[in-house]
Amino acid sequence: MKSIFLTLVTTVVFFSVNAQRIAPDTVETGRGNLVIQPLQHASLVLSVGGLTIYADPTGGMENYKGIAPPDVILVTDIHGDHFDIKTLEAIKTTSTMLVVPQAVADKLPAGDTSKLVILKNGEVTIQSGISIMAIPMYNLPESPTAMHTKGRGNGYILGMGGKKVYISGDTQGIPEMRSLRKIDVAFVCMNLPYTMDIKEAADAVLAFQPKIVYPYHYRGQGGLSDVNGFKSLVNAGNKGIEVRLRNCAIETMTEERKALHKAYHDLLYGFPIHDDNELFCRLVLEINQAGLSWETILKKEATFRKAYSHFNIKKVAAYTDADRERLMADPGIIRNRLKINAAIENAKTILQLQKEHGSFEKWLELHHPKTKEEWVKLFKKTFRFTGGEIVNEFLMSIGYLPGAHTADCTIYSKIAKTNPMWMKKG
Repeated sequence: MKSIFLTLVTTVVFFSVNAQRIAPDTVETGRGNLVIQPLQHASLVLSVGGLTIYADPTGGMENYKGIAPPDVILVTDIHGDHFDIKTLEAIKTTSTMLVVPQAVADKLPAGDTSKLVILKNGEVTIQSGISIMAIPMYNLPESPTAMHTKGRGNGYILGMGGKKVYISGDTQGIPEMRSLRKIDVAFVCMNLPYTMDIKEAADAVLAFQPKIVYPYHYRGQGGLSDVNGFKSLVNAGNKGIEVRLRNCAIETMTEERKALHKAYHDLLYGFPIHDDNELFCRLVLEINQAGLSWETILKKEATFRKAYSHFNIKKVAAYTDADRERLMADPGIIRNRLKINAAIENAKTILQLQKEHGSFEKWLELHHPKTKEEWVKLFKKTFRFTGGEIVNEFLMSIGYLPGAHTADCTIYSKIAKTNPMWMKKG
């Protein structure tokens, strides 16, 4: 999933330095006060009894200035807004215990594993007297091409001082969430198209009835989820549940960063593309975003264009081994050999599609409409390095699948005027 900050362009979002960090909350436990410090999107810090736990730390060391170093780090999933290897390497100490699912462990650098605990759904570890249980997090309906498949990632339930804290990870209102009981504090995700909308989130919360719930991970592609609406829905069903709204989104983002995201959100994301070279460009950028933040790709777009001959399909298709090595040595792009090879081989494939169908765009039109699952199957058969999320993001970004913007986003109506493919009847 894109860690793209697209919502920052239309509304305020997450603090990132100590001077601008909101005041932490506290909850009494048998081990003393549990201090809750929301940070950024899905990142938060929990401190109790001298133990500090980081959940999904991202955004670099700057976000954690003034906070005690982590005794335990929890990572829920492999996506860049949860698993940020550079941040992990910057903040962990020699004594930090890392608790992760197998999919995350597989992506960690080789090294000492004595401070690594790998949990499958349903497994438990005890760290410094705190129990940590991994529970499922996944999309519904279950599908091998879902953005979050069952068993890959972990939500977590932490037991500390007689209190239970639930961190949902990226999930929908799954049966495993709805059947939870006696949760004191819950962090529940809500955004589209990656997790669930506020109605589904509120319904799930009303099913397991935590004493306190924090909406988090509510930055989506079309804007921030309506957390006030979520609060109203929850309290209409149960006034006894305390809904704590905190600014889990980046109020202090620099004007330069805001402008970067605003330009993409307002002018490009979800709008149809009719130029084959630009379609190829978008596909290459989406492939390169895999495992990284979309902001990283946006910052490098100009150097990507220069390095890849401005995404001229014929030129890229003719790249030699010398060009591959040139790209591998270029710090202005993502120096991943598999992604570089995919760009070159995909350019060759598109040339063949142009010969057979007249253009890459006509090939796409020929196969419209398809479900996301059908598109993924087709792309995997046709192109390289095109997994489910890459294909979904590519097709949403060019108007073949819905989801780039919600109906209440100001850009939605502008895109509707362009008559994107997903709005056309088959």
